[in-house]
Amino acid sequence: MDERWYAIAYDIPDNRRREALATWLEGWGERVQRSVFEFQLRPSEFARMLAGIRARIDPAVDQVRVYHLGARGYRSIEVPAGPPARPRPRWFIV
Repeated sequence: MDERWYAIAYDIPDNRRREALATWLEGWGERVQRSVFEFQLRPSEFARMLAGIRARIDPAVDQVRVYHLGARGYRSIEVPAGPPARPRPRWFIV
């Protein structure tokens, strides 16, 4: 299997959009906090999930961050909505 780990965090001020996104994400992974989900998906599944996220948000006001995780922390951050991601740190505190 070519499954990969992802984490998604969001801040959406509109109740309707926020609930629609949470419902969508619950079908793909595990809710670990109110606005944070974790997933283990194949790349094709991830692409479908991300398309569903984009269909449910307003990039002008919502913030969504997708963390592509690896064995040594995150590999990259995708930002469908919100301010751009900062450069990747060289170390992590967990």
